[in-house]
Amino acid sequence: MNDENNPKSIEERFFNNRNFDEIEDYEIVGDEYISVGVPKVASKELKLHILAAIKAERLGSKSVDKVYREYIDDWDFIANSSSWEKLFSEIFECVRHEVGMMLIKLQHIDKINRIGLIVARSALFRLQNSFKSVLLLIRKGHCIEAMCISRLILEQIAWAYNIYSLDENEIIKTKPTESISKLKKFYSTAGTFYWIFRRLEQQCTYFA
Repeated sequence: MNDENNPKSIEERFFNNRNFDEIEDYEIVGDEYISVGVPKVASKELKLHILAAIKAERLGSKSVDKVYREYIDDWDFIANSSSWEKLFSEIFECVRHEVGMMLIKLQHIDKINRIGLIVARSALFRLQNSFKSVLLLIRKGHCIEAMCISRLILEQIAWAYNIYSLDENEIIKTKPTESISKLKKFYSTAGTFYWIFRRLEQQCTYFA
């Protein structure tokens, strides 16, 4: 029975590690303006035709076949075996494993009768989608944007750690950006990561 007032049933929708498989099972085809996800098992010919359609749209050409014939020799998908792809696969497997373990542990927290713990657990469950967003950004080569989302993830973790024992009124007053200092007392490296994320954001804004 699915009771929407039951915290566990609400969080179960986030417990879906298949979300991460979607990233690994698809290859991004396109350019810096238009791109689509294509199953990795798709044939090279299909990928080339999809890329030709994207290029035709960008060039304002009405003939996909013409673009395909003119540029086919310049396109290749052997790059999938590059060192970058291997590095991404290692990052992907690490994140999927760690997030999966976190979700399993959260599901096995029993006797939840404090509002702070309920809210904190829900916040951590939702981070699965945040980690997925970071992976998608990294795969597209948008590493600075991935850093920004990573900072938000760290703030949410700090906030969850800060509010799990609080009551409703105290939770409302607690801000994620002000929770890092408390998390540092438990995990000192969190402060270093947060400093790096903020520093990179400031530099990128300055040089934009």
